[in-house]
Amino acid sequence: MTIKSQTKRARSENADEPLWKQIESVLLQQIREGHFAGAERLPPENDLADRFGVNRHTARQAIAGLVQRGVIFKRKGGGSYLVPAVLEYAIGERTRFSVNLTRQGREPARDLILSDERPVHGKVAAALQLKEGTRAIFLYIIGTADDIPITLGQSYLPAKRFPHFAQKYQEARCSMTKALAHY
Repeated sequence: MTIKSQTKRARSENADEPLWKQIESVLLQQIREGHFAGAERLPPENDLADRFGVNRHTARQAIAGLVQRGVIFKRKGGGSYLVPAVLEYAIGERTRFSVNLTRQGREPARDLILSDERPVHGKVAAALQLKEGTRAIFLYIIGTADDIPITLGQSYLPAKRFPHFAQKYQEARCSMTKALAHY
């Protein structure tokens, strides 16, 4: 069934609903039927407006409805994408980010956003078994699956024990395990 015929059928069946809601229903049906696979990008709003014979604002409202349902997400200036399937992320004593994602056919990656050396206090000092004010390496990392950000993490390591850790982390292609193995 073509998009236009689906739209006409949806309009006749749901004549009392707003036009944007009818378009949202058609797009949702197409998504469920697999017309858009994985985290594929949906057509731009202007293209959807042309395909459905409506103005761009009506198409935008339909997209907003799908965003609200959690079916798609928008990237500012980058379009609308299907929300990928839910990740199964096993958490345990030794959780492995890359292993968890690779087992599900996802492409894991990490980006080091910030690293510095700073004094630690309170809970951080206690967790590292360091005296108050002892210097530690701080890492701020974003983890992605198939280029979609899924984690934001902060790590602290004793600076004396792990000198130049951020450099080793980047040399190890942002693998904590490989960077630690260096020491």
